[in-house]
Amino acid sequence: SQGLGENYMAMSSDYYLKDVLKLEPASAQAFKSLTHLPWNIKPIYGLMSDTLPILGYHRGPYIVMAGALGVFAWVTLAIQKKPSFSLSAFLLLIANYSIASPDVIIDAAITERSQYAPMYASDLQSLSWGSHAVGGIIGCSTVGQAQAHIHSRGVFALNALTALSILVLAGLRWLPEKQIPPGAERSIACRQAWQKGGQRSLYLLAFFVAICA
Repeated sequence: SQGLGENYMAMSSDYYLKDVLKLEPASAQAFKSLTHLPWNIKPIYGLMSDTLPILGYHRGPYIVMAGALGVFAWVTLAIQKKPSFSLSAFLLLIANYSIASPDVIIDAAITERSQYAPMYASDLQSLSWGSHAVGGIIGCSTVGQAQAHIHSRGVFALNALTALSILVLAGLRWLPEKQIPPGAERSIACRQAWQKGGQRSLYLLAFFVAICA
């Protein structure tokens, strides 16, 4: 989703702004800054998945939701007949979220598993970043030809497949996790939120990162 999908999005969205929406450079930059917002608030996704489980699960439902929103956004971008600035900005905002949110959650899952088996921590990191690099190489080497032959809307349709892939894999529970017993979700979430809320240094660090981003 991130290695392949993000590379496809980067080039196709540039052509989409220029050829379809007919935006001037200043307007295009403002558009891209707006739609890139989901990447600037990534800590929020981690906090939500850690403290607000859905149906007793911390990871899977959030990835399913991101994948479903990604499919909706990419397909709508590909088939809309009369593109507008506001609708396109909203859809690309959702598309960015569909990539950024699973990125945070997978990093959290890797950290969690590294704590259980420290001897495999480096292997997990290598697998994660190696997979990202492979997707990036495939994306960089194919997006130019895809853009030339099927144009930006066709590339958007292809990107729907990357969102669909994480939706299907998360739905099949390829990311194993224990379910919190019914009734325990609220108390655990409140306790975790209270514990995290007491760590003032974390909030200051998050604020600093947000300002720098």
